[in-house]
Amino acid sequence: PWETDWSRARAVSETSSTMILAGDGTWSRTDEDHMIVGSGDVWLEDKSSSASQGEWYAGDGLLYMVWQDGSYRECQYRVEATGNGRQLRLLCEQTGEIWNLVR
Repeated sequence: PWETDWSRARAVSETSSTMILAGDGTWSRTDEDHMIVGSGDVWLEDKSSSASQGEWYAGDGLLYMVWQDGSYRECQYRVEATGNGRQLRLLCEQTGEIWNLVR
């Protein structure tokens, strides 16, 4: 088959996130991204990070996260015990997230 550098192009990325829900009602989140893309003899690597913070409120199975600019996100939540510890399971609009809980 006919191959070009374009047809052999590859990309891989990974995001690692840490979120802290503090007992005083504040939260902070850090996302660290790492991406490698390339084709032929040209390869690029990008490492970046972002941080956000605000206040959180929870009750009756709902978690509200309010950013410093006043915007907010409402999520259904559930804490579950698993073989590897406890997990926080969030459903925010159409997106699900699973967070491993660490003390």
